[in-house]
Amino acid sequence: MKASLKRLHSPDVYNLEDFTPSDPDDFAFLLQAFFGSDDGPGDESFDIMVSTPRWLEYEVREHNGILMGRHYLIIDHYNFGRLKRFLVDYAEKCTG
Repeated sequence: MKASLKRLHSPDVYNLEDFTPSDPDDFAFLLQAFFGSDDGPGDESFDIMVSTPRWLEYEVREHNGILMGRHYLIIDHYNFGRLKRFLVDYAEKCTG
């Protein structure tokens, strides 16, 4: 079985395709990526915090110099097509 990206959703961003951050260098939002089998119905949701390096720097300072990095996707700028392509490519490498 191969995995595929079924859909993307964010409770923080109304329209992911048209999203423009107020500060392109300093933002973060929760992204829910739904992956499932490429040959059948159903999917599983994975929560990912999409953020810029500057946002991470601030969060590290705010948490006394340490921050857990699990489930973070760090991007240099927001581009929906590039973000989606990355996740599609990532899923294509996953088998089970």
